[in-house]
Amino acid sequence: MREIKFRGKNNEGSWRYGLLTFIFNRYAIAHVENENTVDLIEKESIGQYTGLLDKELNEIYEDDLLDVDYPNGTFLAKVVYELGSFHIVAVKGSIIDYFPKNWNDNVLGLTALHWEQDCTDGNAIDSVKIVGNIHENTSLLEAVE
Repeated sequence: MREIKFRGKNNEGSWRYGLLTFIFNRYAIAHVENENTVDLIEKESIGQYTGLLDKELNEIYEDDLLDVDYPNGTFLAKVVYELGSFHIVAVKGSIIDYFPKNWNDNVLGLTALHWEQDCTDGNAIDSVKIVGNIHENTSLLEAVE
């Protein structure tokens, strides 16, 4: 069974991980260990776990920023949920610039990266590394504009 969990920032700016719920007219994360304990979170910060890991075995979430290795180097990408699954979007340029044979010039499926590269470490994608997220690392986004 796949693991379904979310992350979100609480009012103090700390990340909370667990089950997404709605309580007291606010979004909240219920702790996995104790579902009776919840942390209210900011709606804008909610991101779902993709079920995949980066090359350092860190969990990849929606809105993460990744360094992605491709045949000619590395590029910065954002994790999005689109077309019914998780994809990466190039922060600068188009996915086609980096993966010319991709079927879509806007997105590349995370699972496609995993399967096409014959990744051998379970759910880890050997060619990506989490370098931040869009909520805390806006300087990474500004640096490529």
